[in-house]
Order: sequence, then C-alpha cells, then structure tokens
Amino acid sequence: MRIIGLVMGMGLAMSLSVGWAQQPEQSSPLKGFTIRGRIELPEEWKKMVYLAEIRAIDYFFASTSSIIVDSAEIAADGSFVLRGDSVFDQRAFYRLTVVKKGKPPAAIIYGTSEENMIFLLLEEGEEVAIEASMPDMAVNYTVHGSKANALIKQVRLLGKGFHGAEKVEQLKTFIDTVRDPLMVLFALAHFGLWDKTLERHMDYCEKLDDRLQKLAPNDRYVRQFHKKIIAYKTIVPVGSIAPDIVLKDTSGKEVALSSLSDKKLILIDFWASWCIPCRHENRNTVLPLYKQYKDKGFEVYGVSLDSDRDSWIQAIRADQLPWIHVSDLMGFGGSEVVKIYGIKYIPMTFLIDGNRKILAKNVRGAQLKAFVADYFK
Repeated sequence: MRIIGLVMGMGLAMSLSVGWAQQPEQSSPLKGFTIRGRIELPEEWKKMVYLAEIRAIDYFFASTSSIIVDSAEIAADGSFVLRGDSVFDQRAFYRLTVVKKGKPPAAIIYGTSEENMIFLLLEEGEEVAIEASMPDMAVNYTVHGSKANALIKQVRLLGKGFHGAEKVEQLKTFIDTVRDPLMVLFALAHFGLWDKTLERHMDYCEKLDDRLQKLAPNDRYVRQFHKKIIAYKTIVPVGSIAPDIVLKDTSGKEVALSSLSDKKLILIDFWASWCIPCRHENRNTVLPLYKQYKDKGFEVYGVSLDSDRDSWIQAIRADQLPWIHVSDLMGFGGSEVVKIYGIKYIPMTFLIDGNRKILAKNVRGAQLKAFVADYFK
C-alpha cells in the first residue's frame, strides 16, 4: 500500500500527478492504496507527513484517538510517499497531517488558517495524487484519482466556519443528494458534536439512519451511527423517569433529587466552575428565571462536575447562584452521575416535573425562557 502527497506549485503538481497516473509501479500487486505528492513547508514545520486511520465517526476531529498507520520523511525537494495496508477490508477514512516542530504526530489545528489536515476516503486498489498548499491546507488542495475524495473537499468547503442555520442547510442539501453513505456521515459530522446533532436534528438523523441501513448495513461507520441513535433515545429519553441523584451540597449534607417532589418544575443543571458557557448561562438565563418563578414552584438542582471544592464554591459565590448545588467532586471523567445520565458535554440540562418525569433535555437560552414561561402560565 502506498500513501500520500501534497504540492505547493500547481504547475509542478499537475506534471507530477499526470506522471503518477500514467506510470503505476508494475512490481506492486493491486493491493492497498497509493497517494503521493510534494509539499513545501515553512521552517517551523517538521519535515514529516503522517497518516492516521479514523476508525470511528467520533474521531474525525479528535487527535487523541488517532491511529497512525504510516509516516514518511519529506525529502529535500518536498516529495514523499507513504505505504501501508488497511486494517479492515472496507473503505476507511484517513486524516493526513503535517505538524509544527515539537508537536506530536497526531496533533491537529482546526478552525484557523493553519489547518494542517486533509481527510481521505481510501479503498483497495486506489491511486490518489494530491496537490496542496499552506495556509489552509485543509481546503487548498486538489485530489486526482478519487471521486470520493473530491466530494470530501466539497464538504470541507461547506463545513468551514460557524455552523449556523444556513451552513447546516447547505450541508443537508449535500447529504440529501449524495449517494455515497460514507459521505453522508462525513458531512453530518460537520454539524458539530454528535450528541448535539442528534438532539437538534433527531428526526432528520433517523431518516438518514433508515436510508443508510438499506444502502450499507454492514459498514462499520454506518453501524456506529445506528448505535448512536439507539443510545441517545434509550439513555434517559424525554418522557422517562430521571434517575435519582443523591449527592452532597456545599455544606456536606446529602440532597436527593427525589426530595424535590413538592416542586412543579425542576431544572437539573450539569455545569462546572471551569465551563465558561455554563457560567454565562447560569448568570444570564437561569438566575433571572429562578428569581421570577421560584415562588411558583420552580427549582434548580445544580450538579457540578468540578474536582476542586474551592473552585466550585468560589464560582457559586462569585456568580451569586442561590439554588441547590451538589457534587461528588469526581470531575467529568470520574463522576458516576455523568455515566448514568449519558453526559457528553456541558452545559447540559434536564427539565423534570415533581414526579421526575423528563419533560425536555438540553433546553437553554431563549428556549429555556420560553419553556418555563409557558409551563407556569
């Protein structure tokens, strides 16, 4: 298997790509995939190129979960070749990266002009040539020899920048017209975090899941997406009873969520002192609502995912949050409540009634204001 290349000069790149296409190595069997190229890097960049296999749809933009399958030194003239074999007998996504000196091989830069990654969808027997340039290597490149990889670039162009409603609609238009099931998932990954995508677009995602199950039910990425939908719908879904929480408050006294049965509406607020969006939401949305509706039966049960007691208490005092606060001080990764409630990010909220029936999940900002106001009409 061969792998990868990037080129700065377009004229040279074109001549190289034609040469590659016309002169495959006769000594190699038709196995694996081949990508070659050339790249000129500024002095602060390491003269190496890396190829990481993306084995799960969660890992497109997660460098810590990358599997480096090959690497190569960039020659004095900027050329390089990567060789290897796919672990799975299926098409697979890969991420090509170059890194700055002193950075680990899988390190990625995202959201700036120094984006250092190119995504690829490779299969057995493919020979791909890439021409690329810095800055913005993530989109300033051309792929020869692969229709799927041309589509990847189209998605990357659509997916750049802030993912507002217009951007999401453009990605949906692509998804609805593309026939390749893996390109559907790649485009969907550009909506943002998977849990937020499922939360905001569940009906759409369920329709896509039905479509993908018909097209490629045995593909590993398709199976992962299917499992995500099932998990999201079955872990404390709306309409179910919220699992009881019994944790200690700031004074060390245990306070159970079930003890609030006399309240009409309870907001379970997962937050932390180090979470800036959490604290902004608490000060600007939750606090005014609490003051307005606490005498009508509205309560807030704040579950901190802090690990440092002093930081937790200082944040409560600094933001002047007068409601119930509890924590096991085990942090995001160690808290059992995080696992029970399937928390993937914060802020995360659940609205429940006095019987702990979940009425809504992750409602914030203007939507939370509207929900509470409508509930107490």
